[in-house]
Amino acid sequence: IFTISFPEIVSYTFTLAFLESLPETERLVFLSRYWYLDPIADIAEHFGFSVSKVTSMLRRTRGRLRQALEKEELL
Repeated sequence: IFTISFPEIVSYTFTLAFLESLPETERLVFLSRYWYLDPIADIAEHFGFSVSKVTSMLRRTRGRLRQALEKEELL
């Protein structure tokens, strides 16, 4: 049986809302990397970005997510 605690549900719901608030390209890059586990080089090629741009986008998005989770005391 798979169970999820209430704090996990809140954190998951908050993270979904955060992702929905992102510009479409940032959201798709983030999901490509962390949901679909695509290699950064493949993401860069798909979106026409350099590897360093994708790496920077991911770092900034992770940082904003971390700050938002900390602000809501979910992390």
